[in-house]
Amino acid sequence: MSDIELERFKAMLRDESIDDLLTALAYKMPLHRLDPLIIRGRTEHITNSELIESFDRLYKAGILMTGENGQVVKGPKWVEPEFVKTEKYFPHPR
Repeated sequence: MSDIELERFKAMLRDESIDDLLTALAYKMPLHRLDPLIIRGRTEHITNSELIESFDRLYKAGILMTGENGQVVKGPKWVEPEFVKTEKYFPHPR
């Protein structure tokens, strides 16, 4: 990851809601890596219980669900967060 990409990633972690971050990243990245990234990447203090509450909301809403092998997958109501749609931090690969 280049320095520019790293700065964009840090800005995304800092500026986007926890629910949107989990919606965009949880199915792509193992939770043991995602958890510390979000906690350390925020300017305000985030606890594990806040992440768990966010996951609970997303699971109950059908946005995320558990796949066959226990991994997080997109749920039936998954919708791409606005910051991803608008390519705010990273352009989609063409």
